[in-house]
Amino acid sequence: MRRVLSVLLIVPILSGCLVSREISHLRRDAERALGTPLEREFVITLGPRTFRAVGWVARRVPDPWLQMAGDMAGEIERVKVGVFRAEERPDSVRLGPSTMPRLASSGWDVLARTRSGDAATWVMTRERHGSVRDLLVLTFDGSELVVVRFEGWLDAIVERALADRGFLGEMTGESLRIPG
Repeated sequence: MRRVLSVLLIVPILSGCLVSREISHLRRDAERALGTPLEREFVITLGPRTFRAVGWVARRVPDPWLQMAGDMAGEIERVKVGVFRAEERPDSVRLGPSTMPRLASSGWDVLARTRSGDAATWVMTRERHGSVRDLLVLTFDGSELVVVRFEGWLDAIVERALADRGFLGEMTGESLRIPG
């Protein structure tokens, strides 16, 4: 029985793709913006079956926070993650639509950004049909770039995050800036 349960939990998670052309393009843009080569450590795409499975499991745990996370998981269609190591420390950390033309031309808007020493994080959204459908997080700590791209119906998730400024401050440090 235990093996069957393990297989049922692992198969949806492993149904993701191990490459993402979009993440690879963002990596190349980041290399140009940072002025240093980035070595690929990890890239994966997780699809809707994964999030349906995670949501189903989370909603059955008697914890209100996990149940809420399970409800929100149903709004996510796909997540792409890329982790890249910088071969050398860049002189400056400047990522985002102003230094990565692909982001600007694709309609990404900066929702929040933070900087602390060598570390910086950008959270960007993109709307389609009057709804937040895409969320992109770029984090660079001076030696490692992490790119996370969410696709789905993300209005409720973004609204909840923005409403909880204490949570946002805790997650991003005191240098959080929300444009607009």
